[in-house]
Amino acid sequence: MRLWTKKPRILTSIPGTLLSWSPLGENQILAATTSALVLCESEENERYQTYSWSDIEYAHWSGATRRLDIGFVAPSSPPLSLTFPQGYRQRIAYVIRERVQNSLVYQEHVELPSGAKARGMVRRGTAGDLFTQILIEGVSLPEDEAILDQLEVSMRDVVGLSNE
Repeated sequence: MRLWTKKPRILTSIPGTLLSWSPLGENQILAATTSALVLCESEENERYQTYSWSDIEYAHWSGATRRLDIGFVAPSSPPLSLTFPQGYRQRIAYVIRERVQNSLVYQEHVELPSGAKARGMVRRGTAGDLFTQILIEGVSLPEDEAILDQLEVSMRDVVGLSNE
């Protein structure tokens, strides 16, 4: 396995200010910047995938297995499971946790008439703007609309966002 002794060149081309980075394997690097989580797939081709902090629902670190599991707000985005090599600092896991938590301003949970559960969140975007997200666990039905509308209004009121 390649040992990284200095900052890889690809990290100079990713968006945002670099906060922390770690190799994941032979040709893969994970970086945390002020604006996003960045998974660099190939330094030679300078290919990378960015994930805005507000698009990440959770990030769980296991020190025992050196694995970071990341889930996304969008159901169409498959979760990531990343394993870090022995000998590398786990600082990046703490930075990722802080960035995800920083993007979450407020949240409320409600049970819907259909029996589904909804979690409403006010998130902070890359530019510091606030916006709402509502995630539904289960199947939402038309009779849930009024409660979902109330949830949206409630969250906006709490953080001072306009209800227009």
